[in-house]
Amino acid sequence: MIATSPPTFISVNSKLKHMPLSSIQQQLVSVLKDPDSIRTLDRPTEKAQLVAVQKNPGLIRFIPDAGEKVQLAAVMTSPETVFMMRIPTPLVCFTAVGRLLGVSLLPVPEVLSEAENLVRALKDRLPEPVPAAMRQTPESGKFLEMTKPYKI
Repeated sequence: MIATSPPTFISVNSKLKHMPLSSIQQQLVSVLKDPDSIRTLDRPTEKAQLVAVQKNPGLIRFIPDAGEKVQLAAVMTSPETVFMMRIPTPLVCFTAVGRLLGVSLLPVPEVLSEAENLVRALKDRLPEPVPAAMRQTPESGKFLEMTKPYKI
């Protein structure tokens, strides 16, 4: 057994508490207090975007230029948010479709492409993007049939 010392804590100087926050810090504080504030930020940082979608995945619809990391954070919490994204990446589509349909597939290029096509086909067509509604579409049936060889 290796002996470890207890963690060291640094006391904060009272002068530091009154220092002005940078714009990045202000964004984080704002989004931590109220995730909906992401809507009012001019150019939110990736960290602010991540905090917002982790607290409320539906906010992804208000982040038009969300990167793949932010998109993945949203679909990991709520896979149906893929339908709220302007342009979800193939990996995001793959992750969301797998979770919505309850299938485990290999992330090979063919499957990524088919998942992206499925999301595009269903994006405007489904009144409610929920797993039960997705499973009952002809497009989902075709996707499941085409991806059988890639099931894990």
